[in-house]
Amino acid sequence: MGAERYHQLVADGISYLQAERDLRGYDATLHWIHATAHIADLLTALAGNSQLTREESAGILHAISARLLSAPDVFTQGEQDRLAASVVAVARRPDFEAAKFEQWLAALQNEDRDVWVNTTPATLARDQNHTYLLQALFTRLALDPDSPRITEFKQHVLAVMKSRLD
Repeated sequence: MGAERYHQLVADGISYLQAERDLRGYDATLHWIHATAHIADLLTALAGNSQLTREESAGILHAISARLLSAPDVFTQGEQDRLAASVVAVARRPDFEAAKFEQWLAALQNEDRDVWVNTTPATLARDQNHTYLLQALFTRLALDPDSPRITEFKQHVLAVMKSRLD
């Protein structure tokens, strides 16, 4: 695929993930709908391509945050794991900046800082979706071949997970 088509597909995938509101995973009649997981799979594949720009990497992380923020319920069929795979695919890139990863994690954590003060079903769902994403992200990073970058990312995720237990 040419560069123009590739970059358009990345932009479309990011836009789709941010706009998707269908939380259904498996439906007994329709079978797998799983829109969030499927678009995460696409973004994971696209993140592995050398054509991905730093701006597109940031866009993927932003879209993941936006999708988790917009979900009024807890994902129940592995969506957070598939989103975590996209984060790892972005983090593996040699041009990905560790500072961007830290900022992304801090923003995720910041979204939940008042969850126990302003408690609603939606804030609880967001907090739980973030927690499940962080758990999946840590597991995926732990299974990745060790490198100083991956070790650093694991440490950052673990620190955020620990702070959520306090």
